[in-house]
Amino acid sequence: MDFGLALSFVFQDQRWTEKAVGIVLLTFAGIVPLFGLVAWAILFGYMIALVRNVMRREPYPLPAWTDLDRKFSEGGRILVAVLVYNLPLLFLGICVFSAPGLIGGNTPESVATATLIALCCSVPLMLIYSALAWPTLAIAVIDFIVTPGGKRLYDFGAMWAKVPENFPSVGQWILMVTLLNGILGILVAIPCIGWLLAALFAIPTHGHLLGQFALAMERRRSA
Repeated sequence: MDFGLALSFVFQDQRWTEKAVGIVLLTFAGIVPLFGLVAWAILFGYMIALVRNVMRREPYPLPAWTDLDRKFSEGGRILVAVLVYNLPLLFLGICVFSAPGLIGGNTPESVATATLIALCCSVPLMLIYSALAWPTLAIAVIDFIVTPGGKRLYDFGAMWAKVPENFPSVGQWILMVTLLNGILGILVAIPCIGWLLAALFAIPTHGHLLGQFALAMERRRSA
């Protein structure tokens, strides 16, 4: 898997500017209440099209902004799956924010202590769950792409069973995604230009890495 290629491939496309405009605009639209869900559904559908192109080994895999109805339909299903797979993280997050008010008492010291205890208990669980859920969801999305109808998107057992079978590639993908998210986090902390770069790179780079992950799984099956 090539992290550098996942970052640079966008600029190899002769029409990258017009394609990038749609990515950036929809990413920023994703923060708008309610309409943001529509924007993210289209973006996830765009990412699915990108993964398909990478799996087909197309020289310029960045998709055009066509077939928006298909992108919205497929992306909407992936958006729901992302929310479902991350429900435990949402629950743990609610517990962290609720704990200080429930057990912290009335003094700042007791609230701070309760917050620290909640974080110490929940953060390890979040990390463990993410390490399990991320590759399972990634494999489920790949299965959604290669299987007609994508009926096994929520077949958690079957998707998880493929994780140890593809462990070297899974570990590499997790490291690259973690690195990418760290870079995106830094960019988001930089006003204006950082936000623009994060909006430009988030979906294409994640999509290209997922496509590379899918190809690695395909090579292993063929070996």
